[in-house]
Amino acid sequence: MSIFLGEFMQNSIKRNQECLRSRVNFLCLQGKCPNSWETCCSEFTEWKWTLTARNIFSVNHSLITRVMLH
Repeated sequence: MSIFLGEFMQNSIKRNQECLRSRVNFLCLQGKCPNSWETCCSEFTEWKWTLTARNIFSVNHSLITRVMLH
């Protein structure tokens, strides 16, 4: 189940990045996008988002250590 959640979230991030990029480009063409917005939004759209279990769930590291020691 968590694999599907991670994949869903990753796809949502990519779709939202594309949508933001499209809207910023549209505003830039109309001359309604301040340079500071364009810079900020481009950082978000180019960021390589990575999701791991730690980003979604709290991980009990002591449990992992116990399992590895046995």
